[in-house]
Amino acid sequence: MQRFNANAKLAVVLAAFVLSFTTFVSFINAGFDPEKVNWAKWAIDVATNEAITFVMMFLGETFYISYITQKPHGKYQEAADSYDAEYALVKDNTQYFGQYLKIRHDNEIKTADIKYLVSHRIDNPISILKLDLEDVHHLAKPYQKEIDGEIVNFKSYSKKQLKVIRYVLSGNVVVRRVPKIYYLDKYNNKTTYSEYQQAGRIDDEIRLAKGVGRAAKGLSMAMISALAVGLTVNSLKDAGDVETWYVLATRLTSAIGGFYAGCRNSFHVNEIQCRSLSLKKNMLMDYGKFLQDHPNYFLLTDEEAEAKEAVETAIEKEAIAHETGA
Repeated sequence: MQRFNANAKLAVVLAAFVLSFTTFVSFINAGFDPEKVNWAKWAIDVATNEAITFVMMFLGETFYISYITQKPHGKYQEAADSYDAEYALVKDNTQYFGQYLKIRHDNEIKTADIKYLVSHRIDNPISILKLDLEDVHHLAKPYQKEIDGEIVNFKSYSKKQLKVIRYVLSGNVVVRRVPKIYYLDKYNNKTTYSEYQQAGRIDDEIRLAKGVGRAAKGLSMAMISALAVGLTVNSLKDAGDVETWYVLATRLTSAIGGFYAGCRNSFHVNEIQCRSLSLKKNMLMDYGKFLQDHPNYFLLTDEEAEAKEAVETAIEKEAIAHETGA
């Protein structure tokens, strides 16, 4: 079974269930008759099966996530050890880490803006980003402006393109800012996005992985119960023991299926958590390299830098208010 991935194994399990269920139905000469369904009893049976399924699912999630994260030399442990190794190299300099993340965030915003402009066929995106909102209306025709001591020329843009440029310069292309604690806390609970942007979506992915898995299992059990309740035993329908065994079979199926679904949910969550640790490790590695290349770059701690920025912002607002007479 080592040659098959988890999806292949799941397909085998489901196929075996379908075959077993089909054999059972055929053996007792069952047939589906909606008119003979006691829908009130069906609702109770479904509620019971769903309760059993979800209880076992939560137990499966708890069991498997505990097993897979504590497994020696497992994927999670290897990712955690790699993270610990990188964290040990920068732990004495985390007082500057927030400022480094701000630099990364600003770069990510610029990259996202450029990609957005290019995707809308806006030429010269790097120079466009140096313009102010007040310049946008000038771009309806060829425009020239001195930027950083250099004369930059712009061609004319269409109304649709001007709308895109105004959208970008207004700061509407958003890159979620990842907090400092995310990278410094190991245990916090395929894409075209960069690693920085992926980090901002990890928690959402974990919630989605659990939610989708639980919803899919609950829906599938409701559908199976709806089918099963319509199966009438023609030749043995008066035998109470048959119904007893039948109910037992559905309960056991719900329990086993729920536990397995819980394990599957935790498997997906663990995959995301391992990727989260990898993203954190890579960011700490980049931070360590930045400190090596710029040993005297940060002169203030994160708290001091934030306080300075707050004071400068307040002074600037006061100056603007004084000029406008507000």
